[in-house]
Amino acid sequence: MKAKSVLLIVVLFMLVGGFSIVPYFLQAAFYNPNTQPQSLQLPTTSIIDYELTSEQEAAILRQGKIIVKFEYNLNCQRCLELMPLIEQLANQEFKDQVFIEEIQSSSPDLPKMSVIGFAVNNNQLDLGQKVLQGGNVTQDSIVNSLCDLTLQPPVGCALRNV
Repeated sequence: MKAKSVLLIVVLFMLVGGFSIVPYFLQAAFYNPNTQPQSLQLPTTSIIDYELTSEQEAAILRQGKIIVKFEYNLNCQRCLELMPLIEQLANQEFKDQVFIEEIQSSSPDLPKMSVIGFAVNNNQLDLGQKVLQGGNVTQDSIVNSLCDLTLQPPVGCALRNV
């Protein structure tokens, strides 16, 4: 009886050891470094003049940042007036929280601004988007959109309704 117990214990230890070592051998046998995904390159500046890929957008949103897509045209005077304001907000009040895509467009409804970020509703974190277009793109509407979709709003956001 004692020999059966010792044999059973030895077999169980061998099984546990085998099952813990087998994955390493399988990984070594089937590992191919050429199939590893490429590292994702994110922009080094917060203001860019091209569109992000969907993978880049997802990575930026996972960092808790806001993405602002600002469509403008060089013939649109209102667009050119708003651009420095948006850049100032990104570099000062919302520093390190906003990525801005400045995209030239031929759309007739300019300026157009899309803000993508996270909103907290009923203790839940939801992906939110606000689109401002034409005459709706004002300094107040831009700041309100950024404040509403920022996970860590600056003090100015709390004071805007006082």
